[in-house]
Amino acid sequence: LAKQKESKSPDLTSSLKKLQDRMTAAQGEMSKHRKVSSIGEKLLKGKAVLVEQVEKLQQIEEDIERADKVAKPEGSEKASDEDIEAMGTSMTAAQKALKLATVSIDPYLTAAPAALKASLQGLLVKCKASQEKVGKLLAATRERREQVLGEAMVKEGKAKTADVEVIMAKVDEAELPFLKGVEVLPLKETASMIADSEAAAEEAQGLISSTRTYIAEKNLEIKHFAEGAAKPIAGELSKLTEQVNSAASKLSAFKKDTEARKLNSQMQAVGEKVSAVEDEVKKTAEALEPLTKDDVADLSAEDAGAKCETLIGQLKAATGAAEDARTTIAARRRDSKGNTAFTETLDKLSARLKEATVDLAKHRKSGNVHEQRYVSRMLIKQSTEQVVECEAAAAKCAEVCAPLVKEGGKKFLVANSVDTLAGALRDHMKAKDLTTEALFAEIAGPAGGGVNEETFTAYLEKLPEAIGHEEVAFTPERRSEAFRHMDTAAIGSVTLDAFRDIFNLRFVCVKGISVTDSFEIKSGKAVAKVEVGDTLEAIGGPKTDPSNGMMRLECKVVSSGKVGFVTLEGNQGTKYAEQVSAFRIFCEEMDKTVSEAMKLSGKVQNLIGTKLKELEKPGKEGPLADARAELAKLKPRIGKALGSLESLKKQGAVERRNFQKAEETERNAYIQAREKKEAAAFTKPASDKVQAMEEAAKAVEEAAKPFLALAEAEQAKFATPVALSEAVTAAMQQCGASVKAAQDCIAEQQALLPKGELKSALLDAKKELARLNAKADEAKRKTAVTASAVRKACAKVVSAARVLAAAALRGEMTNKSLSLEKLFMEIVTPGDERISEAAFCKYLSGLPGQEFQPEHLALLCRDLETGGLGRRKLFEFLQQYFEVAKPIAITSEFEISKGKSLRKAELGETLEVLEGPKTDEKLGMARVKARSLNDNLEGWITLKGNQGTPFLKEKPKPYYTTCKKEVVLSRDIRGAEEVRKLRLDEVLELLEGPKKETFEPAMRVRAKAALDEKMGWLTTTDKFGVVCAEADGKQYTCTAAIAMTDNLDIKACKVLRKLAVGELFVAVEGPIEEAEAGVTRVKGRALKDEVVGWITMKGNAGTVYAEVSSKHYSIIKQVPLQRSKASTSETFRMLAQGEAVEVMEGPMQLTFAPEIRVRCRALTDGVEGWVTVDDTVRLWSPHYTCKKAVPMQDSLGLEGATLVRQVEVGERLDMVEGPTEEGGELRIKATARKDNSVGWVTVRDKDGNRLLTS
Repeated sequence: LAKQKESKSPDLTSSLKKLQDRMTAAQGEMSKHRKVSSIGEKLLKGKAVLVEQVEKLQQIEEDIERADKVAKPEGSEKASDEDIEAMGTSMTAAQKALKLATVSIDPYLTAAPAALKASLQGLLVKCKASQEKVGKLLAATRERREQVLGEAMVKEGKAKTADVEVIMAKVDEAELPFLKGVEVLPLKETASMIADSEAAAEEAQGLISSTRTYIAEKNLEIKHFAEGAAKPIAGELSKLTEQVNSAASKLSAFKKDTEARKLNSQMQAVGEKVSAVEDEVKKTAEALEPLTKDDVADLSAEDAGAKCETLIGQLKAATGAAEDARTTIAARRRDSKGNTAFTETLDKLSARLKEATVDLAKHRKSGNVHEQRYVSRMLIKQSTEQVVECEAAAAKCAEVCAPLVKEGGKKFLVANSVDTLAGALRDHMKAKDLTTEALFAEIAGPAGGGVNEETFTAYLEKLPEAIGHEEVAFTPERRSEAFRHMDTAAIGSVTLDAFRDIFNLRFVCVKGISVTDSFEIKSGKAVAKVEVGDTLEAIGGPKTDPSNGMMRLECKVVSSGKVGFVTLEGNQGTKYAEQVSAFRIFCEEMDKTVSEAMKLSGKVQNLIGTKLKELEKPGKEGPLADARAELAKLKPRIGKALGSLESLKKQGAVERRNFQKAEETERNAYIQAREKKEAAAFTKPASDKVQAMEEAAKAVEEAAKPFLALAEAEQAKFATPVALSEAVTAAMQQCGASVKAAQDCIAEQQALLPKGELKSALLDAKKELARLNAKADEAKRKTAVTASAVRKACAKVVSAARVLAAAALRGEMTNKSLSLEKLFMEIVTPGDERISEAAFCKYLSGLPGQEFQPEHLALLCRDLETGGLGRRKLFEFLQQYFEVAKPIAITSEFEISKGKSLRKAELGETLEVLEGPKTDEKLGMARVKARSLNDNLEGWITLKGNQGTPFLKEKPKPYYTTCKKEVVLSRDIRGAEEVRKLRLDEVLELLEGPKKETFEPAMRVRAKAALDEKMGWLTTTDKFGVVCAEADGKQYTCTAAIAMTDNLDIKACKVLRKLAVGELFVAVEGPIEEAEAGVTRVKGRALKDEVVGWITMKGNAGTVYAEVSSKHYSIIKQVPLQRSKASTSETFRMLAQGEAVEVMEGPMQLTFAPEIRVRCRALTDGVEGWVTVDDTVRLWSPHYTCKKAVPMQDSLGLEGATLVRQVEVGERLDMVEGPTEEGGELRIKATARKDNSVGWVTVRDKDGNRLLTS
């Protein structure tokens, strides 16, 4: 099936279907065979059941036949009781078997074949006949069977009763020892007899219970017997019950007596235990007596200890006996509850025990004092001895460690130098074929004898060059130390024996290795094997086998005297033997000494701590408290000893590492000296370049120093910031070139270094080059910081000049009543589009009453805009805005004392500066004349208080832009009249506001237009209160069909058309009552087809044909018909003035949230109006960020424009002109902050994609 579903080929599907059909047919055949098989299986099982039950029935019929003979004996014979009993048992079993046979046959009757079914039914008939025979036999023999059963019951009952009598005799026998008249027997004997009595009573109780159960069961059985058979049996069983009850009563009395005897014996045991306690207390007093004598202090520690131990043991024995007696008395009290005699006995015994325990407590208290004195004395003595031992061990460790910890292992370094000397001399002797004696004679010179220090050190000084071994180029100090090391006899000279000793090298095996008979391993044979720890004495020095790179040594095994060659170090670095050095031996001895001392001190510290905790329990007074105080004094001493050892161990570890470093340094000193020369060749050229760079960096600092060294207030007065800035720039360029030259040189030298892992001096050279490179980076950073500081200082100059220049120009505008445009034209050189730096400086310098530093004005002009000042930048410079940071009064005059308060400027309010800032010299406050954009109020306001409190904070001139869709520019703040639509991305200059404007609720209705029956929502009264639609009383609806005529006179008129019920018309004239006809008529215009005529409103019989409709409105002003209640929903169409609509729902009130409104001027055409600030109008900034790479071009027009450069993503641009629509794109002229390049870039392309965001 799965393959059929997956298959897409018709042939494959057909083949699969055929296979499916064959499988279905096979399953059908299998089902038939399965059914036949099931029938056959049932037939076989039925036959098996038939055969089995036939055999069983035959056996039952034979049993019935035998039973019948027993029940009906021939002649005068009578069946025995045994035969009757057997016959009854047999027939009962036959009844059960016949029932089971019937149950077994029934399941096979229904489905059995006819022949088998007949046989099974015949078998059932036979079973039924046999059941009837069995029933008859049992009925016929009932009386005899019951009689036989009853006799058997009685017989067995008598046997059980006889057993009860026998066990009761045993009970009597167990009681006999207590009936002899001896009341107090030995406790052990009494316990044994009580145990025998309890065992006999338990056995008797069990037999009596089982006999009673048997008789009760048989009494129940005979209730089903015939009365004749049951009566005599019941009588016999009753007699047996009486005998058993008598025995039970006797047993009960015996058990009670036994329990009483048991209690008596337990009381006897309690008495003996109390007596034992009294004996132990007496012995305790005897053990205590020797310790109470005056001469106990004179006893030796052993004697005092033995007596204390005896007392302690006795106290433990007495305490144990008392505790045992107390527990036993408590147990007996529970057992004898309610027995007055026993309770009194126990009270007496308790009193004796209490008296004994009181005496014992006195003895314990007295013994404790003596014991504590002894223990305290011994504890203090032992602890003090242990602490002294630890202190001595610590002192010894300090002495042992001194050569390393205090002296830094100096003598071992000297020994290493002597070993190095020996190795070099050994090679020299071998090369020159010299003996040790010949070499010594050569050193000693003609004088012979020993070698003094002067001769020896002079020899060592010339030795490196003489034998070609750089490693023995020792310092003068080390040469003298080596002499003293070899002068073992301290006689002021090195003897021949001492000289020989330096060549004796010893090694210790650290890994098992073979000793061979030749230097080459391949050709050598093993002559011995050395194990770990074996000592080797060198013969000559170690050599490296060039064939395999292994270091080998000819040596003698000290333990066996065998001579041969061993491998010291394998070609993979595995070490087999290490040289036995004095430092290694020293370290092993030092570690062992410190470890043993620390182990001892730690053990003693733990012991004292344990004892102190144990001694907390006895209390604050007594010998043990005194001992605790003494031990507490020992604790700091052992702590100090252990602390000194731990410190010594740490120092040893540190100094060992230091020694290893020093050892390595000395070992490689000659190599490092050689490598330093090689390394200098790499670092020298770079060092020279860096030195030149540092001089150039210093020149930058020196150039900037006259400006930066001034205080912040003085920097604003610095006369020549431009000249200094140019000098710093030139020095920076020179420094930059020097930095580049230095870094290039460093890179070249780094490239010359060998590749791969570097070591020692070459590694140091690499690090030195990296350090020099870091110095170059640091010089670059520091000069950049200096340049930045100069720029910041110049910015402060500009900031101060900006305030003064802006105030001067605003004053000039006020004095001459100049607009910004006129001021621009007055400053700019005729024919130029931008104000040049020279024109700007000349104009400001020529203003009356103004004194400006020329370079300050030049800096200001450059800061305002590079390459000359355009209109926008000049306007922005002079149009200064502030935001109120803290509420402050707006006054009518500059001088606060003369002016009056106009109102309070609110937090966040925006102000445009009109004049100033000016400083009130009396009050020390800067003030400006400003216009509030909230309400156009003009007045003077304080910038900052005389205590430094800022009331205003400067903010950029506010601009807005339309960011999502076209926005309505309204004539007034309420927005009732539209000026024009603002296009997407238009920039608006803020003139007034923001202001919060609230609106009345509008009224909306759902209505159907009469003209085309379109349904929707419309505004009847808008949020400005303008009525757009109203029920004016001129809308009529026909309540009955009526004719429209061509004139008022109903008699002379002609019918124009018929008006249907519900049709609407608008009253044009009337209503007029025609008195002659007695009707009221109105002239109306049918809304359906605009036909005008006269309609009768009311007939002369009072019938009303048309009436004023309250549900119909006239459109007063064009208004949209919209889809939903929301005023912003989709518009179906505009409803024209004069149209009528039928109100279906409403009127409903629609509320409007307050709006933030601002008055703005569009930069594109200068049109002014009001807009709402929401998500479609947002604040705009002339600073843009590039979101997608865009070209910067040299002209506004796209055609023929030349590429200035590509503006990359993330670059920041400052707008110079624009935004302007050109060829469907929004473009601005901007300056790139990255490199000050200027050009036109696209803000939004033809497809509406934004390339720049502000």
